[in-house]
Amino acid sequence: MPHDYGGKPRRTGIANVQGTAYPEADFLLPAKDVDLPDRPYRRHKLYGLNVFLTAYAQQYPLLLGIRQQDYMNPNVIAPLVTGLSSALEVAAKETAEVTVGELVWNGDELSAPVTVRNLAGHTLPSGVGFRRLFVEVVVLDASDHALWASGRTNDVGMILAGTTDQPLPTETFHAGPDGLPFQPHRQVITAEDQVQIYEELMQNASLAFTTSFLHRYWVIKDNRLRPAGCNPSRVAEPGLRKEYTGATQPGTGPERNWWPVPPHLTYRNKTYPAIDRYKDTLRDPDYDIAAHPKTGLPGTDTVTYRIRLPSAARDGLRLRVTLYSQSTPPYFLQQRFAAAARPGAERAAAQRMYYMAGHLDTSAPAPDGKPYLAGFRLQVGSAIVRPAPPR
Repeated sequence: MPHDYGGKPRRTGIANVQGTAYPEADFLLPAKDVDLPDRPYRRHKLYGLNVFLTAYAQQYPLLLGIRQQDYMNPNVIAPLVTGLSSALEVAAKETAEVTVGELVWNGDELSAPVTVRNLAGHTLPSGVGFRRLFVEVVVLDASDHALWASGRTNDVGMILAGTTDQPLPTETFHAGPDGLPFQPHRQVITAEDQVQIYEELMQNASLAFTTSFLHRYWVIKDNRLRPAGCNPSRVAEPGLRKEYTGATQPGTGPERNWWPVPPHLTYRNKTYPAIDRYKDTLRDPDYDIAAHPKTGLPGTDTVTYRIRLPSAARDGLRLRVTLYSQSTPPYFLQQRFAAAARPGAERAAAQRMYYMAGHLDTSAPAPDGKPYLAGFRLQVGSAIVRPAPPR
């Protein structure tokens, strides 16, 4: 290493790269021939719409022990920021869309068919089994006052009973009026305590609802939206076709979560006997593969809302329909927080998660300046229509 740098005596040095006395390399190609040509590329986007995980990383980097910026490349936009932008773009453009069909008055009842279309190339929601999508339908008067609602939530994401502030009992797996401790798959909704939720619900061997990957024993509900064209019969190899059918077919009621399927075992729930009779998506043409032998499943689901409204409040009405995603529903967080009260290795992690969820700033803005975490839910589709007054 030379003893000087820039004409001045060298006192310290990092490495030979600081030397200036070395000759230039011979036989170099021109710079234009050395540079790699630009090539088109696509960014791999695998988010599960979990913008809340991104928010935790942005708001609690020290608590999680992570870097928000690459220390070797500080002059680029932070990956957490670009990742959030991509996740929000996927939610807005590549997840699902919701539309409202023809509105019909039948006396004092407004009939509104709502269709949700899966835009993804896979089951929606997908990945871990506790993610869910749900439909919020609100009827607003001319003053933006809610007259009727299904699927509203509070600040922590719990689904409420109509226009009240009372969480539905099914949000904590307690029985509703139909005896089921969850919201069943529906084709028609007639009451404000009925909500269409697209989800997979599992129970363990003790018939308790679980979000554990290791304790999945019974599939109770699986009305997740299948992708358009889904048809297991197109799989050529018989063995794979049977396995693929068992893994992808929509739910038809309590079923063992095993493959291959073990000897028959009848589901019996003494606490909630209504589950024994639950048939999930059975007889819903949107989920019946036999009804679509050539095209496969349509990738849509239509729910008809029958809404009774007082005659004095039918002028200037608006029907607002919103599809929301929850990557960590309240019952998932509740099960994690329960570990904070038990001694053991999970206690510290559960306490840390309880703190982060309880102090999360849900007013944090997205790149467009609008809050995207409000109500612990993420909007993925919406529609607003104005029903004509009844004749």
